[in-house]
Amino acid sequence: MKEYKVDELYSTIFDVSFLIRYGYYDVSMKKTESTIIDNSELEQYYGNPDSFYLKFLNLQKFSKLLENVNLREYFNFNKINKNKETEPILFNIPKNQNTRRLYKMPNLYSYLELCYYTSDNKLVFLEKYRDNVQSTSKFFNQLEFNYEFTKKIEQRLLYGGTNILSVDLSNFYHTLYTHSIPWVIEGKQASKANRHEGFANTVDSILQQCQYGETHGLPTGNLVTRLIAELYMCYIDERMLKKGYKYARYVDDIKFAFSTESQKEAFLTDFSKICRENNLTRIVKSSATLSTYS
Repeated sequence: MKEYKVDELYSTIFDVSFLIRYGYYDVSMKKTESTIIDNSELEQYYGNPDSFYLKFLNLQKFSKLLENVNLREYFNFNKINKNKETEPILFNIPKNQNTRRLYKMPNLYSYLELCYYTSDNKLVFLEKYRDNVQSTSKFFNQLEFNYEFTKKIEQRLLYGGTNILSVDLSNFYHTLYTHSIPWVIEGKQASKANRHEGFANTVDSILQQCQYGETHGLPTGNLVTRLIAELYMCYIDERMLKKGYKYARYVDDIKFAFSTESQKEAFLTDFSKICRENNLTRIVKSSATLSTYS
């Protein structure tokens, strides 16, 4: 993997104009662009999202407005509690024949606040993304970092075991407690000692403002909360790596290669402890031989 390609990827997706134009509906890039493209070229550069028709419900004019008008003046980033709370839009679409996918789309005012703060603090994200060796979701399925690319990384991470344990977090986005973001990043005691200051507590506060003050769950359907969720899981990876565990993770879906039951039980014990500390619920999905998994 060429490092400059990853740098190019992150440089693009952490740009505020990009996060507004394409991140609000979370569409994937097919190739990079030097300037904002017009609607006639959308399909050439981007795939179609599941929930919106981009040529109709697009944010091209709003993203261009950012280039000419300083919209930051509508936000107070020194005293986040001075900014307005907004109510998200809830809806669902078919996921498969039996289930539906729930969306919680933030109001554009709060989403822009989140975009500005995320972009301003992108180095916090990039440091963890670059150092992480467990994640296959840190590329966000953009450009050539697609399913085939990340599958090869996963296979390397699972090399050496005879069995695969699959674990994930129950309704991760919809049940994540926003206060657990500073818990994971700074530690529970440190974040509680200074509840209203620092990067992680500010992210917590802005996410609450996106949800009319609620701390239950994250807004879904957009790219910025995917960036935050990935950062959150990178900190969990860091703790597990220090305990000597190597595994493959895609967002909250974890695959761990093991050869003995004691290895499997040790992994579940340590991972479950982290989950309990942060109000997360883990689910053991399956355990299969490596040959069956392949």
